[in-house]
Amino acid sequence: MNNLLHIFRQHKLQLYITLIGLTGAFAISHSFLRLPRSDIELLLVLLGLAAVAQVQPVPLFGENSVSMAYALAFIAMLTYGPEAAVLVNIVSGIVHAVYPKRRPWSKVVFNLGALSTTAVVAGGVYLASGGSVPMAELRQDIGPAIAAGLVYFILNTGAVAVAVSLASAQPLRQVWSSNHRWLAVHYLAAALIAVAVGTMFHTNGLPGVLVSLPILAIPWIAIKSSAGRIKELQSRNAQLEQTNQNLRTAYEGLAHRFKDA
Repeated sequence: MNNLLHIFRQHKLQLYITLIGLTGAFAISHSFLRLPRSDIELLLVLLGLAAVAQVQPVPLFGENSVSMAYALAFIAMLTYGPEAAVLVNIVSGIVHAVYPKRRPWSKVVFNLGALSTTAVVAGGVYLASGGSVPMAELRQDIGPAIAAGLVYFILNTGAVAVAVSLASAQPLRQVWSSNHRWLAVHYLAAALIAVAVGTMFHTNGLPGVLVSLPILAIPWIAIKSSAGRIKELQSRNAQLEQTNQNLRTAYEGLAHRFKDA
């Protein structure tokens, strides 16, 4: 029975990965047809930085991690549109596929599909909410940018949580709550920083952006610190649970001996 349940879960997981991959393929093909053809100096910089950012991700749980490539994709979305954000995510996804080790094809397909779909949907929310590309006025665009950041967070973390839930048979809500919910503040902070960088690009061009990019280190440091604390708490909770289990086993053993006596 357990083997049948395991096979059933694996089939559901493979179907889910396939659907994500197909959705991502559509998003990628759609985006490549609409990429900007001129004034792409900042986009080239963002692509290079995305590759570098993915080399220094923050480990979360298992083999999952988060990098500041998200913020770079968000800057691309604000300055060039959702299609540019997809391209930035593709670069970070390719680096993740081969560094620091080669990932299985199923994981590569899932990551590229989820990242591309997330960028397209979040970008669509930004435009539908009244956001302008490139950013024109902070007062006008900050609301749509925050809405897009929230959608990006929900879709990105939700897609991973569903995959983990299917693979581990853990409840989806439990997986998302323990592993992803705490990232909401950091995603919002990265989105606001992206808005600031987009504003600098609008007012000062590429030199202004290059000067302001180092502030992206702030959310990276914050996430790394938070992830370390959460892992420490999880480790302590696991140790406490093991101690409680040992005490219960010892108590049951003593109770059994007294009963026999």
